[in-house]
Amino acid sequence: MNATFPKSERLCSKIGIEELFANGESRRSGGFTVKFLRAHIGANISTPLNVRVLSEVETPKILISVPKRFQKRATDRNRTKRLIREIYRKHKAEYLSASNIYALAIVYASSKIPDYAFVEEHVLKLLEKIQ
Repeated sequence: MNATFPKSERLCSKIGIEELFANGESRRSGGFTVKFLRAHIGANISTPLNVRVLSEVETPKILISVPKRFQKRATDRNRTKRLIREIYRKHKAEYLSASNIYALAIVYASSKIPDYAFVEEHVLKLLEKIQ
């Protein structure tokens, strides 16, 4: 698994996002919330996300959000999302390569503008929890 973050790994579908937030499990740490939806390996299921049989290793579709309610300035929100994307991109191979997670949302809900070390610590802690 290479350390890139292509468009095909992003969760963009409105139906997919609704399904994730309606039926997904969640974990929290340090202002971060991770919602995730597991796929069933080896079973035929049909959901709006079109979860198919996972016979090969696939990376989950991911959504990263920083609400305007907590960080008013767009530059702060963009920087926070950029940090989260970078840490996810670097560490997705070691944490999510063997998991059966199909969709993942990382939401940062704090008014504090985080630095790289803070984001890395909490995002990696959450990725460990959901394995």
